[in-house]
Amino acid sequence: MSKKGQHMSAPSKMPCLSFDLSVVLSGCAARCVYGITNICYVITNFHEMEWNKARQNVLKRNHELLESVRFNYVLQNELLEDGDRWFRFFSAGDFPNIESMHKIMDVCRSIDIDVKKFWIPTSREDILIEYLESGNTIPNNVCIRFSSPSIGDPSMPQLPYITKLFKKHNICYSATSMDRKKVTCPASLKKHGQCGTCRNCWDKTNKLVVYFIHNTTSIKRAKEYLKNLIGFGDGATVP
Repeated sequence: MSKKGQHMSAPSKMPCLSFDLSVVLSGCAARCVYGITNICYVITNFHEMEWNKARQNVLKRNHELLESVRFNYVLQNELLEDGDRWFRFFSAGDFPNIESMHKIMDVCRSIDIDVKKFWIPTSREDILIEYLESGNTIPNNVCIRFSSPSIGDPSMPQLPYITKLFKKHNICYSATSMDRKKVTCPASLKKHGQCGTCRNCWDKTNKLVVYFIHNTTSIKRAKEYLKNLIGFGDGATVP
């Protein structure tokens, strides 16, 4: 059984623990299109609301740790003690700055791939570019998935230079869809959404994972968003 450290979260749908940050304090709620439109699952999740002081305290504690010089030592110990091979950064939140990415990559690099494999979803294209252009590399035990900024669209429009840079460093992708036929994540199609034995999100040979937009509120807001795009030349369709 996994041992949960004081900076770890245990999402009910996930097969492992995670290190989370506040969507507000990390800035993703104000920057990511999912956050701006309030479609983000974290924003619509009852357990993530501000009234949940225990949850908010964990997120605040994680931000304080990430900003401290103790981050590498503390998190490495908690990761080695949790007992699982799989781990996720950011079931809530994102890299708040380039320094945070350096710290997290250093922690992941300090743990052998046979001991731990990491999945890190992020919408911070700017931070990824800065990190990679500076000559840094992604550890072998890390699968970074850049989240498509287009809601409900599994295509991945990017500048050719960025596409080439991400391909060189084995950056993977994730996207969402309102069309069940385009969804590749079986868990997102289930009522309770458990991953079960699936580990595709950690697999760097699986270049694109497409999630079904779930949660009643998120689905409703996504449909409203897509309907508003119709007539502006985006060709959006609402299932």
